[in-house]
Amino acid sequence: MRSSIQQRRARAFRDGSRSLKLSKTDTHNVGVALSEVRDVIFMFIVTAPLNRGVEVTKTFLKAVETPPPSYLRSRGVYTTYGDEGYVWYNIVEIDDKHVAEGLTEVMKRTVPFDGIEGLRIKMKILTPMRTAVEVVYPNRITTGYKSLDDVLFGGIPQKYAVILTSPPCDERDLLIKRFLEVGAKNEEATFYVTIDPGEEKPLTEQSSNFYLFVCNPRADTLIEDLPNVFKMKGVENLTEISIALTKALGTECIRSMTGPKRACIEITSDVLLQHRAIKVLLFWR
Repeated sequence: MRSSIQQRRARAFRDGSRSLKLSKTDTHNVGVALSEVRDVIFMFIVTAPLNRGVEVTKTFLKAVETPPPSYLRSRGVYTTYGDEGYVWYNIVEIDDKHVAEGLTEVMKRTVPFDGIEGLRIKMKILTPMRTAVEVVYPNRITTGYKSLDDVLFGGIPQKYAVILTSPPCDERDLLIKRFLEVGAKNEEATFYVTIDPGEEKPLTEQSSNFYLFVCNPRADTLIEDLPNVFKMKGVENLTEISIALTKALGTECIRSMTGPKRACIEITSDVLLQHRAIKVLLFWR
């Protein structure tokens, strides 16, 4: 019976269950830890295969050798296991005035775990009874949707590339539209590479920092000629697209901008269909 319970608990952690299935002892320990809390609480859940248990334990002990800063406190580390693997969950308390610094410190301590095969780390906020604390990391690019920015701790990190995979739907189109609009509104250099400009055409007239790249044989009929509009005959010639992007980056308007830059490249699927994957990888690099 005990083995069966442990297996279910291990499976719940592995599947990322929102409601943690703890034993009475675990629940008591977690309850005691939370009862003394006055700040923001996070639970870091580490799962690993059985054959990696010793390696994870040694890495964890090494990670906690350095005393944490005063605004970061551990409320306890608890573990469970079953036939499918080990699970460690560490309850961390962070002063609500230093949430960003505290999370950064915790993330730095998780770096040694990256090399352990089969290991996964998840984070869960355990303060539903408190007023939500807005955590915003520095150097983030807003997506245009506050709810999404909150999940991403302020937005997409600068200099990151994000792949959005989705079937054609309104939600995807709205996300792209809002991402581009907020960039243009914030006077950021904003590039949009697409086959069909659709509803984004007005941005070319409203914002001089918005650059549109249309890869379509019918580009001349889709949009008028403007200084910030580049037209290509399709996705067959990747060099032509690269030259257009380089030319736009060299314009006086873009070179004079010191703030963040953003780009939405909506032709990846079409390029992959037209060219081999290796060639596409070399092009995007």
